[in-house]
Amino acid sequence: MKKIALIIGSSLFLLFSSGYAQEEEIPDTSDILETLEIPETAFPIEDYFYSDQGKRDPFTPLIRKSVKQQMKRIINIENIYMIGTIQTKKGGIIALVKEKGGKGHILKTGDPVAEGKVEEIGPDYIIFILTRYGLETRRTLRLREGTWSGLGK
Repeated sequence: MKKIALIIGSSLFLLFSSGYAQEEEIPDTSDILETLEIPETAFPIEDYFYSDQGKRDPFTPLIRKSVKQQMKRIINIENIYMIGTIQTKKGGIIALVKEKGGKGHILKTGDPVAEGKVEEIGPDYIIFILTRYGLETRRTLRLREGTWSGLGK
């Protein structure tokens, strides 16, 4: 009981003693305010004209990929199936593949794919070299049965 009375008493003492602080005198600043010049605006307005003639566009990136690289999308081979092959005039073979969503792509030997590249294209297959977790593996994608190959067997 004595502890509670002591706590309440000391709390009341601290509460009421803070109101008895000495009052400080505020200096008279009226003579200083009369001598100050107050501008019409806080910041003066200046006219400034920018000429972009001979300068680069600040919104274009400094490092650009070629347009061909920007247009090309890396294909994930887990989402594609082979629908055909075509022989080029130079004797090479290109592969026609389709994503599960229906978008078609043309692949040539050496083209990049997700985690690898196209190593070889045959009349009814594509061989990919994939590098996953530091291990190089080969993956073969075969032509679906009932699809078309533009090469004579």
